[in-house]
Amino acid sequence: MGNNVQILSRPFGRPDDFEKVTQFVQAVALASTNSTQHIHAGDIAWRFFRSAQFDPKAAVQLWEEQENGTVVGLGWYSAAHHGLDMIMLPDMRDCGLDKRILRWGDQRFRSIPFKDRGYAQLKVQVLDWDAERMTLLSEAGFRQDMFHYVWYQHQLEEKIEVPTLPDGYEIRKVSDLDVAARAKLHNKAFFSGDVSAESYYKLMQTDIYQRSALDFVAVAPNGRLSAFALGWLDAERKIGIFEPVGTHPKRRQLGLAKALLTRTMQEMQAAGMRAAQVYTESPNQPAQRLYRSVGFELLGKQFDWLKRPA
Repeated sequence: MGNNVQILSRPFGRPDDFEKVTQFVQAVALASTNSTQHIHAGDIAWRFFRSAQFDPKAAVQLWEEQENGTVVGLGWYSAAHHGLDMIMLPDMRDCGLDKRILRWGDQRFRSIPFKDRGYAQLKVQVLDWDAERMTLLSEAGFRQDMFHYVWYQHQLEEKIEVPTLPDGYEIRKVSDLDVAARAKLHNKAFFSGDVSAESYYKLMQTDIYQRSALDFVAVAPNGRLSAFALGWLDAERKIGIFEPVGTHPKRRQLGLAKALLTRTMQEMQAAGMRAAQVYTESPNQPAQRLYRSVGFELLGKQFDWLKRPA
């Protein structure tokens, strides 16, 4: 793509923008030479619909070709975490688009009153293979932090066995009748309150969920949902991705998450996926032990880069 291409920027907000964003993210993944991606189409759906309070018009900025409206870049600013996602087609880096997205994110960060952001720092996450992005951030005054996400991958070539569940437990797919309980379970597992029955139902109605989601839960003998694994199929790259995976605090150490992971990978395998991927925070050692215990191997790391405003 030549440097003479005219690129315009605008906030998210048109009726077809969600579909354009998911298609763009998939195009970025297909164009990349590395199988580890910062964000995937299923993650986009999860971010959009997990919380009824999310406002994409304030969080998402699109960069498009002026001639045909094709999305070539995206900035996603999270006010809650002061984090900036910078996503673009690989050949757009030659046009300096990464610098434009970074400037937009910095402006969004600085626009938040000091009383609301305090001494927070602007955060950009970078995969460990992306030396070009690291150089850009370093020159812009960012520094690499110790905190990172750990990516794991499991090849799906051999038969996958599901471990035996505790007596009375079963694994099944989420149905419309489970929406309220599924939302409540997520909040319990992650000690949060941002997922509602309304927001989860909206997620389940999206085309991408209908096409590619593998949404499994472990159910206790009393009928209560106890653990979950939401997998997403990337049919073009043949990769299945987990986001999120969790267990009710009172149902941990029962092998439920291990059974859910393996059951979902069976479905991924049957759908033609060649590998499964999952990621977790570097301090979360229990999750890392879980993933290794079912055969996941280290794929890469994604570090926080931080910058304090001058």
